Amino acid sequence: MKFGSNKNIRLAFLVAGIFIAAIAFCIIANLCFGSINLDTSDNKRYSLSYETIGFLKANKKNIAIRLYKDKDLGQKSVALERYAGYVRKLLEKYRDNSLGKIDLTIIETIPFTSTQVEAEKSGIKEFELANKEKYVYLGAVFTSEDGKSITIPRLKFERAGQFESDVTQILSVLAADKKPVLGVISSFFRVAEKNNLWEYAANDAFINQLKAREYEVIPLSTGASYIPQNVDAVLVFYPLNLSKITLYALDQYLMRGGRVIVMLDASYDRKFAEDDIYKTYYSGLDKFLQNNGVVYFENTVVGNIKNAFEVLLDGEKIKYAPRMIVDGQSGNEPLINRGLKNLYFSNASYFKYDADNDNINAKVLLETEDGSGEMSADFFANPSYNNFVKMYDTTNKQYPLAILLEGRFKSMFERPLFENTNIGTPPFLSVSVRPGKLLLIGDCDWMNAKLWDNKADEQHGIYDSTYISDNIIFLLRIVDYMTESGYITLASRKNNINISLSEALYHKVVASYQKRKSEIESNLVKIKREKAVLEDKMRRENMPTVKQFKTMEELQRAEIEQIINLQQIDYLIGEKYSNYRSYFNFSVILVVPICLMLIVGIIYAVYEQKTKRKAREYIE
Repeated sequence: MKFGSNKNIRLAFLVAGIFIAAIAFCIIANLCFGSINLDTSDNKRYSLSYETIGFLKANKKNIAIRLYKDKDLGQKSVALERYAGYVRKLLEKYRDNSLGKIDLTIIETIPFTSTQVEAEKSGIKEFELANKEKYVYLGAVFTSEDGKSITIPRLKFERAGQFESDVTQILSVLAADKKPVLGVISSFFRVAEKNNLWEYAANDAFINQLKAREYEVIPLSTGASYIPQNVDAVLVFYPLNLSKITLYALDQYLMRGGRVIVMLDASYDRKFAEDDIYKTYYSGLDKFLQNNGVVYFENTVVGNIKNAFEVLLDGEKIKYAPRMIVDGQSGNEPLINRGLKNLYFSNASYFKYDADNDNINAKVLLETEDGSGEMSADFFANPSYNNFVKMYDTTNKQYPLAILLEGRFKSMFERPLFENTNIGTPPFLSVSVRPGKLLLIGDCDWMNAKLWDNKADEQHGIYDSTYISDNIIFLLRIVDYMTESGYITLASRKNNINISLSEALYHKVVASYQKRKSEIESNLVKIKREKAVLEDKMRRENMPTVKQFKTMEELQRAEIEQIINLQQIDYLIGEKYSNYRSYFNFSVILVVPICLMLIVGIIYAVYEQKTKRKAREYIE
């Protein structure tokens, strides 16, 4: 066997190594910064849930979907172009599974043409990109055969995990024959007069979510002796000292087959204060619950050390058990809980159902897991690290946090509360005339949007929300179920849309400046509001004052300053992204060939040693 010289072998390996390094560099560069989609054969990304497919098969209404997409979207935003492809393919799945009931039209928008005008009139809103590109549109309009229309103004990549849920929810709303009616009883709301229907507190984000989903949400007076027949379900949250009249109305509504959702909060009952004076309030629902076989432990707060948040308490960093994450699938009601894993609870109490009534079916929807414990609600009047350590007792029990009772109930009243009822008022019932539903949750803080939405304020619509938990999905499912609306609320899907490394780097850079940018945008919105109010006031007055003119000048200067700050943030984002990409390119150019050459060198050394060993064997 004849071998070439060592010099020729080394040269051959060197040429091969350089050739391999060049090919590898091109492949890595394309994978990192190109537009190659690595998952085009994966149909799971474009599959629909069986709830969606079941709805599409049963739907009888014709619905038109118009997808508005910027014609040059790929040149303006690679990430949005990729997301637009995902959206289009998934909408085509909706069309293909609808038995001809859904029509899909793709409209490419071109600046300063009728397509742009049509998009804006339909409610599609322009994207505000960091690179300052103008007239960038990606949104959808859904219209039913009876003229109802719902618009998603911007299809944001950050909300990709909720896209199927959004579309299915919209289609189910458009296919419904009427709006479901939800009555609300709460200490956070009051029945106002004239045009001020709602007196909002900190929980209006959830109510706005319901309204945007075509629910008719009405406040119910605690002084009314009955609940109107047209109310499909009643939501009671943050109840404080409910009167006997209110209890009578709820009781008789349940006797007529009504559906009642009650949210309680042990710590809130004890912390509710006015003028910083500590007071103790109670829901007033204890007898109502006990009559239905339920005990609410309003003096006890449950927690979970294993799945708790970390907080600072008196300078000590601890796992704060009363603030916990609960697995939604630990209960025994899969239809409501399916796919929900991270449900946030804060200072919740628990229930116990112990009723001898064969006509009621009780189900535990949510319960704590291993590592659970309890503590006295008195702790929250004066929380401290020492008190927490002293009072929290780990029991490892499973505490029911949400339960559902369905069936025929018995009234807590033996006779009518009012002897002389008005004409049209429903008659008194001692037992249910038809099955009703009573759903109980041991935490009112669920209504707090800060537990489920990163952007829960009036500046953002429901399709700008970025969910941080499954709370909102669980709440919407509960309302859907209790009102029997036929609406469908799906769990979020994992956002598994492929993006290139360049896009990931860009999103990382934007995220590092997002907090500061959000603050500036918030300040800018406030300034614009103040300007609008002042301009309106100056228009109505015949002679605006000098002070008003000075204030307007100050607001204009402040507005310009905030705009400049935004431009500076966008410039910094662009610069930082360019630096990241340059560093990565440089690293790839240096590291990849060096690593490959080392591999080639090692292979060559091994080959040379093997050759020498064979040569020695021949000589010997």
